[in-house]
Amino acid sequence: MIRRPPRSTLFPYTTLFRSPRTSSSTLDNYIGIFLKDLKGKPVRQGSVVYLDGIVLFPRKRISFKIGNVNYFIRQSTIKDLEAELSIHVPSPGTIIKMPTAILYIDFLGIEGREIQNNVEQAIAILRLFKVGEIKYYSYQMHSESITNVIAGTIFTRDQYASSDKGLITRKDAEKIIKFWKKISKVLPQSYYETGNQVVDHNTIAYTRYCDAILHNGVFERKIATVVMGLESLLLKQQENQELKYRLSIRLAKIFGLLGSDPADVRRIVEKAYGVRNLFVHGGHLSNKQKEKLAAQFNSIRNFQSSILEYLRISIILMLLIKQDKNKFIDLIDNSFIDKEKDAELSKVLKPNKDIIIMNVMKDI
Repeated sequence: MIRRPPRSTLFPYTTLFRSPRTSSSTLDNYIGIFLKDLKGKPVRQGSVVYLDGIVLFPRKRISFKIGNVNYFIRQSTIKDLEAELSIHVPSPGTIIKMPTAILYIDFLGIEGREIQNNVEQAIAILRLFKVGEIKYYSYQMHSESITNVIAGTIFTRDQYASSDKGLITRKDAEKIIKFWKKISKVLPQSYYETGNQVVDHNTIAYTRYCDAILHNGVFERKIATVVMGLESLLLKQQENQELKYRLSIRLAKIFGLLGSDPADVRRIVEKAYGVRNLFVHGGHLSNKQKEKLAAQFNSIRNFQSSILEYLRISIILMLLIKQDKNKFIDLIDNSFIDKEKDAELSKVLKPNKDIIIMNVMKDI
C-alpha cells in the first residue's frame, strides 16, 4: 500500500504530542519510529513524482511492488493543478505545468539520497520501456523519520513540456511490471545516480539516448546522437574504417534473430549513418532530401522512431546479456560464416527475447 506524504510540509510532530486528541496507539507508533531512528533502522519514506512524457491510456492506474519498493502510477487529473505551491517556486513556468502522470514511490529507507536514486531509477526504466520525452517536472520527498527530517520538493530546470509522449496502453500494464522487475536488477547505477563517474559503453549509449529523446531541435543532430549511441555499443574502439558497414550489418544480424527484416534494419541504419556523416561535417539535409527520406519511410517521424527503437532495444539487450562488448561483437561477426557461432548467438539472445521485443519491436 502506497502511503501518501503527511499534509504538513515540514515537521508534523511538534503539535502531535501536545494535542489531547492524539490516541495512545498513535503515540506508540511514533515512539516506535523514534526508536528506529536512534538505532539507524530504516523507516517509511518515498516521493510523489509529477511526470511528463508518459501517458496511461485507457487504464487509469498501475500498482506493483519490487523488493521493498512500492510503485503506483496513475493518470493526472485536474485536481493535480489545485495543489498548494510554495512561494519559493523558482519560476512561474513551473506553476502552470500539467503533469501527464503521477508516480508514487514508497519504501523503507534511511537517507534522502535513497529517495532521489529511486526517482531517477524509475525515470530511467520508463525511458527504456517506451521511447518518449519522459521526465519529471518536480517531485516531493517525504519520510516518517523524526530525527532525520526529509522533506521538500525537487524541481527540474527544464521549463518545456514534452513534445513526444510514450503511451502505456492496457496491454502494457502487465508488460511494464515484468519489464521493471527484470531491468531493475541489471540497470547500472551510472544511469541514475547523481555524481556517478562511471564511463563505459553502456552508460555512453544511454546518455546519447537521453540526449536524443529529451533535446528538441535539429533533426540531423538527433539522428547523429542516436547513431553515436549505437556506435558505442557495436563498434570497437580500434575500428576506424567501414563504420557504416560494420554497424549496419551487426544490427541487421541481431534484429534479424529477434524477428525483424534484416534488410530493412540495414537500410535504416545506413540512411541514419548518412545523415550522421552529413551533420558532423557541418551539413544538413536539403528539403528535397528530407522529402525523399520521408517518402522512403512514410514519414520523417517513422524513420526517426525506428532508429531510436534500435538504440533503445540495443541498450536493453546489452544490459541483459551481460557479456564483454568485444567478445559479443566477435560473436556477431563470426556468426555470418560459422554455423556454430550463429547458433551460439541465437542461444545468447533467446533467454531475454521476450523482454527485448515486448514493446513496439513488431512494428519496426
